[in-house]
Amino acid sequence: MKIDEFAAKHWAERTPTRSPLAPTPTFLRPRHSHLNGRVADGRGEVTTFLDDKSPDKRQQTIRRLMTSPEYALHLGRVLDDAIQGKICRDPDFLEYQRVDRRHKPWDRRFS
Repeated sequence: MKIDEFAAKHWAERTPTRSPLAPTPTFLRPRHSHLNGRVADGRGEVTTFLDDKSPDKRQQTIRRLMTSPEYALHLGRVLDDAIQGKICRDPDFLEYQRVDRRHKPWDRRFS
């Protein structure tokens, strides 16, 4: 069975429930560490986030974190652990993670 068919069947049989939103003060830390591999700077990033009154500040924060160079480097380290250093330390792979990842599918990353 193809993965898409499996996923469609799985979700058709279940009704997912949405988790409640995390309180604003606790939102940033896990997102920052999971996406960028470090804790947010308390005086800069945390204060800016808490002072922001935009209704979509969470989405903007996630977008900013995922388009930062830190995200690509952290993802490379995570993948390096997952695939045991087979290609992640390769300079071409890191360059793909840093620059090309939005423009090429994974199966054509080095072409």
